[in-house]
Amino acid sequence: MHKKDKYDKRKEYEERIAPAVKDLKLLCYAHKMPMFVTVAVANSETGTEYMSDMVMGATDIHLSKNQIMSLLLNLNGLDVEPPVRVKKAMQILQDYLALLKAGADENQIDLVLKTDLPESMDELMNGGQIVFPDGVMGRKIVDNGLGADIVMPDEEETE
Repeated sequence: MHKKDKYDKRKEYEERIAPAVKDLKLLCYAHKMPMFVTVAVANSETGTEYMSDMVMGATDIHLSKNQIMSLLLNLNGLDVEPPVRVKKAMQILQDYLALLKAGADENQIDLVLKTDLPESMDELMNGGQIVFPDGVMGRKIVDNGLGADIVMPDEEETE
């Protein structure tokens, strides 16, 4: 197992690196070039602190393979890989497109696109029953048959 280097370069980052990153961002923005930078400014046995910055949305550039978004997802601890069901669907579609490209008649390709997702959020919650919680921020949610209305306590209808 490798020894972990310990350092704290936050002050150096703020004094020397941050101004250079700001200049880089301005240049990239001026030339409409998306960019992403991350610097490990401190490290200890328990963790690493990063300073990151980017220019993306302001450029109006749509990347064919957006590695910047993958890096951001990873940096924020989010899974970059799609769920297994999405991978399966992608494979089915790739196989279908390969058959079409090879000259197969689309009407004779046995392809069934289906989803294992629920039809609506109702199926996820309470077995299909819609439940409106009472007391949300001092208000009562009432199903009026056309959707939900939020009613203040002093506006509640009497039966």
